[in-house]
Amino acid sequence: MVCIIGCASLSSSHTPTQHILHTRTTRRPQTHQSQTRPSLHSKERVQMDTISTYMLLSSFILRDFVLSRRHLVIISGAGASTESGVPDYRSPKGSYAKGHRPTNYQEFMTSLYHRQRYWARSMAGWKHFFSVDPNSTHHAVYSLEAMGHISGIITQNVDRLHTKAGSANVIELHGNNETVICTSCKTVSPRLDFQKKLEAVNSMWIQRYGKPGSEDTSNGGTQQPRTTRPDGDVDLGQVDYSSFEVPLCDACAEAPPLDLAPGQARGIIKPTVVFFGENVASNVVEAARDLIRNADGVLVLGTSLMVYSSYRFAKQADELNIPMWMVNIGPTRADGLPNVQGKIEARTGEMLPLILAGTS
Repeated sequence: MVCIIGCASLSSSHTPTQHILHTRTTRRPQTHQSQTRPSLHSKERVQMDTISTYMLLSSFILRDFVLSRRHLVIISGAGASTESGVPDYRSPKGSYAKGHRPTNYQEFMTSLYHRQRYWARSMAGWKHFFSVDPNSTHHAVYSLEAMGHISGIITQNVDRLHTKAGSANVIELHGNNETVICTSCKTVSPRLDFQKKLEAVNSMWIQRYGKPGSEDTSNGGTQQPRTTRPDGDVDLGQVDYSSFEVPLCDACAEAPPLDLAPGQARGIIKPTVVFFGENVASNVVEAARDLIRNADGVLVLGTSLMVYSSYRFAKQADELNIPMWMVNIGPTRADGLPNVQGKIEARTGEMLPLILAGTS
């Protein structure tokens, strides 16, 4: 089994001292015959003069793996969307490195202040989050799906970029940010409609702290770029959230109150995303497990798999002796699994187009 480490996009003039190519024995022999490597058409050479030998070598090996599958399952994470302008959590420049922490489910449900802070930040970041477009990773995955190699995608991302790129069988492990749900009556409605409500009831707050999508002017009127976060909200700095109004569900707000914990209320509106501390729905987990059960290979794209909600599917694939490859910068939780045939440390948006080169 071949494992390629450190395939950053370097020109061929660089000395590849940090690149390592090595082999190791797995507990399972390869059962799929590699297809003949497609030739590269002149118009698809993807500027080969600027791509390192190691990127090309790794792309050839990964291409053989991908093109020999008919039921490949993709597990994607934040690294697949960073080239669309959506930040990640765990990279050296990611959200965690900047001291940010995602909203906790219990805090959101039991604290009005945390709901005010979340929705104020989400309102400000919504315009940017929903203006991003799929990148070369999402388009390449769709192309491989259309060619009959990919049976489904399990994504941790809430940006819907796989769907926007055209992919059909996408399991959104952590939900998506395009809709909101009433936690009482379970009514689901468009996030755009709730955005309009937020802006309508917070006109004075917006006048003070800036329009949604605008730059930060709270520092003496000097414009500062706002820091966008992976879930679509932004860092607003030192602002007073106590006057921010969070609308309740129209149908539930007029109903008699129930015996609720302090900070809770009937009709709380929540985005249809899975917060930290919240469980992934059992039907979503089972759908993902079914994909893995029927897979003949797994390709992990842009995720460290540090969160168990996604790692469990790599673990399941390993237990079923399903071969896996990974494209991710940095360590992953699955690095030591015996059925990981290889790992390439590169941007997914650089590697996947190389796999497609010459396939048409």
